[in-house]
Amino acid sequence: KIKRFIYSSSCSIYGASADEKLTEESMKNPVSLYAETKIKSEKALLGMMDNDFAPCLLRNSTVFGLSPRMRFDLAINTMTKFAVTKNKIYVLGGGKQWRPFIHVEDVADAFISVLESPIEKIKGHAFNVGSDESNFQMEKLAKLVKKCIPGINIDIIEEDPDKRSYNVCFDKIVNTLDFKTKRTVEEGVKEIAEAIKSRRIKNPENS
Repeated sequence: KIKRFIYSSSCSIYGASADEKLTEESMKNPVSLYAETKIKSEKALLGMMDNDFAPCLLRNSTVFGLSPRMRFDLAINTMTKFAVTKNKIYVLGGGKQWRPFIHVEDVADAFISVLESPIEKIKGHAFNVGSDESNFQMEKLAKLVKKCIPGINIDIIEEDPDKRSYNVCFDKIVNTLDFKTKRTVEEGVKEIAEAIKSRRIKNPENS
């Protein structure tokens, strides 16, 4: 008897999609089990939709930013951690691959927006969650982190088994729900760096 169900999906379902600008209708090309399970879950939820059950699919960009239970297996968070602790950033796969990013607090705001929107606006819909300004090629992202934390080196490694590259369009969530992100990559990098340096995060290597 849950009327409105919001599923936390991922832009990783687009997988290896080169430089094409990807909308919610674009072909999915998953390259991981994680992405495959997201696609299957989306299909299952839409298959259950009826007059009493309104699923909505939020395809989140790669999340960054300070949170109570930090994850350091996500690109910006990982780069920031190594920049502070090792004075070095590692960029895998040559650095030309595209990835969208979003601050963890903006993700929370997106969920609230969907909860508060008229149900007919969100029922059965998928929304890419992020902003066009936060689509980055990984090499440029590393340079942005370096700008925030001067004096570090960037080590670009050409070989990488992860072939994900997706440049995502966020027009639908903006036009339908008037949702816009508020936090920048620079803000996320600086808050994480400060938390490590001040030892608010006592051990960033602790899994």
